[in-house]
Amino acid sequence: MKKIVLVLILVAALLFFGCIRQPTQTTTSTFEATTTGTQSTTTPEAQVTTTREGASVKTVTIKNSAFDPPELKVKVGTVVKWVNEDSVVHKVVSDPRPIHINLPEFASNELGNGRSYIFTFAQTGTVAYHCQIHPSMKGKIIVED
Repeated sequence: MKKIVLVLILVAALLFFGCIRQPTQTTTSTFEATTTGTQSTTTPEAQVTTTREGASVKTVTIKNSAFDPPELKVKVGTVVKWVNEDSVVHKVVSDPRPIHINLPEFASNELGNGRSYIFTFAQTGTVAYHCQIHPSMKGKIIVED
């Protein structure tokens, strides 16, 4: 009888302590990427705005199954925002390494009409990117000092 009670106490303790979640530790990098549901209007040139932290924001519009502008020169610390104005879903991803071996890779979620994706470029270099869903759609970001 004592063995059964001991086993039940042991099982109860395991269940109790097994159900308690320890907080997980997360890390963040110096590169920020998010998908937002905001809409913006853009001109054929990259739209430039300023964030609260003073970083420049340039916009690349996705329209007619193309990136506009297809090539963009930015300064280190610039936030690039891709806005989908197409009626179809797109997914912005950096070309695979080793094309830009020293720069971070990025990938948006699927972006429906009106959805956007931002990425902060914190290092100099050239990053080619494309739409993962429509690989013929290509673009390039040139990051300078």
